[in-house]
Amino acid sequence: MGNTTTIDRWLSPSQAAEIIPYSAWQIRKFCRQGILPHSKRPGSKQNRIMIKHSDLVNFIQQGAAA
Repeated sequence: MGNTTTIDRWLSPSQAAEIIPYSAWQIRKFCRQGILPHSKRPGSKQNRIMIKHSDLVNFIQQGAAA
């Protein structure tokens, strides 16, 4: 029973901005520039940007757009 599965949460730029010291606008900019990995939610009229929590953690650990 040692097999545990971790489910990676998806965050909007606004939710990510609550975790790291950048605004949602800056986070969207990092995504557009390819600095922060992201995905666009399919079927959304606005093609909403979504960021994996694990990618956000890696982004922070690598110096967050230093």
